[in-house]
Amino acid sequence: MTSTVHGSTSAELDALRELTDDLFGSITGPHLHSPQTTLPYSPEAWDLLGESGLTLLTTPEDAGGSGGGVSEAALMLDRSGYHALPAPLFETDLLASWLIGLHGTDASSAPMTAVQVDWSPEDLRAGEVVLNRVPWGQIASDILVAGDSFVGRIGTDDAEIEPVGDLVGEHYAHVSVPVEALNVVPTSTDTRSEYLTRGAWARSEQICGALERVLDLGIAHVTERHQFGRPIGKFQAVQELISRSAGLVTTAKAAAAHATAVIDQLGFDADGSRIAVSIAKIQAGRAATVVSRDIHQAHGAIGFTLDHQLRHFTTRALAWNRDFGAPTQWSKELGRKALGSGMSVWEFAVAH
Repeated sequence: MTSTVHGSTSAELDALRELTDDLFGSITGPHLHSPQTTLPYSPEAWDLLGESGLTLLTTPEDAGGSGGGVSEAALMLDRSGYHALPAPLFETDLLASWLIGLHGTDASSAPMTAVQVDWSPEDLRAGEVVLNRVPWGQIASDILVAGDSFVGRIGTDDAEIEPVGDLVGEHYAHVSVPVEALNVVPTSTDTRSEYLTRGAWARSEQICGALERVLDLGIAHVTERHQFGRPIGKFQAVQELISRSAGLVTTAKAAAAHATAVIDQLGFDADGSRIAVSIAKIQAGRAATVVSRDIHQAHGAIGFTLDHQLRHFTTRALAWNRDFGAPTQWSKELGRKALGSGMSVWEFAVAH
């Protein structure tokens, strides 16, 4: 019997997984062993992703998207992390396209990105605004701005773009734009809270995918690499590195899957979703730090070289760990919610 998972059948999710693995693998595979710091962004690959319906996966069909749900997005994000895909899928679909819907304008088929700001009315009366370290700022056609009761849209043709270096290859840039080119629309709510929840959830899924690849590479290496006449995976100390990593990846994936299920039921702006996402981001961050350390140790010196593909996945997992709130920030918020709930810690955990 065909089962149903969060609105999509398991067969449909299997088909999406097969599509994303084939497509993402074909884009990144030829570059993983190239001795360069980052993987290249390709406009042709972006067009291919768009033709497959992945660049606007969760955007409603009447707005030019594919109309998918969060379970489909979760799978796509996980596989993009697994393959270290150098493309702003999440920034375009789950952040920029969502904010464009609030802005009331049309989405673009080109790559887009989004940031949150703490601008005051005085800032908006200045002659120019500056956005520092905008991810994908070098290639995005539009930058959406999430603020306190407003959404802004910037066409990068009107902006001054200063490239900024980064280890992950997300084409960061400082962006300067005249205030009159910032198309601001008021909203009924502060969009920054949901912006942060969406970002933390997406990064949790991407970290899980990247760490699954890290674990696969670690298992393959300790199985193939021999020392003293047997695979190094036969040594107890190495087995401990692998087993600890496997446990952390499994825990992080379970927390991310729970967050996806809660969001699917309640939406991104619900308090229950925020709690589930905080747990997912905490677990993903804990796994990113320990699994990266342990699997690099299992690889020995070769795992740190530009000739080995391991770094593409560990650097991404560690960089994403800082995005949209570090685990410490989410731990503090979770603690405040638990203390303010009036429940015991056990009752709070069971309730969420």
